[in-house]
Amino acid sequence: MQSQSTAVQTTETSTDVEKIDLSLIPGSTNQEKLIHYLTPLLEQMGFELVHLELEVHRGKVLRIFIDFLTAQEESIGVEDCVRVTRALDLPLEAFSNADKTLSSGYELEVSSPGVDRPLRKANDYSKFAGREVRIHLFRPATADEMENAEYFGKNPKQKNYLGILKGLENQKIVLDVPASMGSVLKNKSPKKKNSETFFAVKLPLTLVSKANLEPDFNSFVKDE
Repeated sequence: MQSQSTAVQTTETSTDVEKIDLSLIPGSTNQEKLIHYLTPLLEQMGFELVHLELEVHRGKVLRIFIDFLTAQEESIGVEDCVRVTRALDLPLEAFSNADKTLSSGYELEVSSPGVDRPLRKANDYSKFAGREVRIHLFRPATADEMENAEYFGKNPKQKNYLGILKGLENQKIVLDVPASMGSVLKNKSPKKKNSETFFAVKLPLTLVSKANLEPDFNSFVKDE
């Protein structure tokens, strides 16, 4: 399943749009300021700003990745991307008037985060509790950090984890890791899932270099 997206090419910004004062927006860089600027606008529409990218090397491209603010059974569709693209037209033009990087025109792409959605915020780990996730650490967690001496004794150098997300406790990701070290959801019957042995481990948020939802393509196949 591919992510949904829309793209529009902007021209140079209009002088009719009122300028905004970037100094009043939180953030040490203009990209951080843009995130702070767009986040409440998207939240009012029921969307979350998952990630923002600005490419300037081969033509300017502003990529905005959105998701539903609250967990939904359906995923972001083209119609959602179109709606957001239209709604951000004037706000982005106002921001562009105050930002030299965007003032000369850019292409806007609004997309879904895809089936392997990145987990970038602390509340993501509560929002997607129950989903299978893949987590990479900067360094191995210690036994004290992991709070599971038995698992640490068997895997003292582990930095990559695949398991079922249970939530977030005291700034630590709570993860059920299968003893088989493989995916719990892929190519396994419900009987095998229920018989799987799990280790509960805790991973400090400060150690996470990358975290993503693990695609569950079985969820897109309807039972006959």
